[in-house]
Amino acid sequence: MENRKSIIFYIAATVIVVLLSTLAVSKMSYPNSILMYTKVDFTTDMLNYNLELKASILKEKNLNKDIKEYLINEKDFNKIKKYIPSIEDKYKDVIEIKKGNIYYKGKDETFRKIATQTNAYISMQETLGEGTRKRSESTYKTPYIPIGFSYLEGNVQNGFVIVDDKLENEFVWIPVKNTGLKENSSQTGDYKKTDFKDIGKAIDIENTEDLTIEEVRKSIKKYGGFYIARYEAGEEIINGQSYIVSKKNVKPYTNLKGQEAEILCANMYSNQNVGTMLMPGAAFDTTVNFILKNTGRSIEDFKNLVTDYGNFGHDVLKTGSSENYKMNNIYDLAGNVFEYTAEVDKATGKYLLRGGCVGYNPYKIDLTRRNVPVTGYENSALIGFRPIMYIK
Repeated sequence: MENRKSIIFYIAATVIVVLLSTLAVSKMSYPNSILMYTKVDFTTDMLNYNLELKASILKEKNLNKDIKEYLINEKDFNKIKKYIPSIEDKYKDVIEIKKGNIYYKGKDETFRKIATQTNAYISMQETLGEGTRKRSESTYKTPYIPIGFSYLEGNVQNGFVIVDDKLENEFVWIPVKNTGLKENSSQTGDYKKTDFKDIGKAIDIENTEDLTIEEVRKSIKKYGGFYIARYEAGEEIINGQSYIVSKKNVKPYTNLKGQEAEILCANMYSNQNVGTMLMPGAAFDTTVNFILKNTGRSIEDFKNLVTDYGNFGHDVLKTGSSENYKMNNIYDLAGNVFEYTAEVDKATGKYLLRGGCVGYNPYKIDLTRRNVPVTGYENSALIGFRPIMYIK
């Protein structure tokens, strides 16, 4: 996780350096020494020091506290070194820490602006992405990061990813902007089943029942969205006990029926902070609509270019096998294995399958199509599942 953060900040540094490299070389002097700096040199130093400062503060502070707890102030250079061990002595008389950021107190206005700009690129809020640690502040565009989880990468538009600090399970935030409740319905505003008008569809949407539980519906209304497992569910044995996981490079958990998948998902997380359940059909459709809105892709793309977005080959692959199969930071939503959803055929009670699968014609069994499992093949090696996580 730290490597990914470093990459993000390195990219930000590179962008600024490239921009500033076109500017003229500038000189600045310090009270106790005569130094020659380019704007690029100074910018690079400030980016690196800011990153080091934030990492030190996070290590010292309790990550679950309100963001204001991180906004330290420090003028003593020796104490500043405690937070930024690599800082050079040449900055002794011109650098201090204000509200958790590096502040340039020299006379050169240009360098003051550069220091301010680097604070903006690597602010303390960036360590939470666009998220918040306060439930009361959670909205569709500012997701609540539950206790025990940390921000990993991405943003609300391209896929805001969090990770379990201990188990390393990864989830992606699905924002629901319109959370108005509909009376006598399991649907919550923009959280709803969608008829994608599939040709030759196996079942009409009117003949299915979405099994979203009331607690999830209320959570979406209150917090502005839900988290979806980033990967198809896998199985991991820890201390002799089986756990379902949302991790890269594990074999999808298959050979089970819909009811079994439902139980496994319900038991994945169940504490005072979050709960989990088998992904409902409404959640799957809301996720597809989220991807369509934020990628510029169309339903026709999914149907005509579906093999570009998922594994429809001959063999089931491990989770997250290819970056080509990632949409808005969610892997393998199309292809690889079918995924059970908490949506049933009203006539038979069978749990519907979504997402397409290896060995099947991707142009008929695509991402948006609702499929009814064939009797006797419900516990196939080609059928897996994916949980969602909701805030309590």
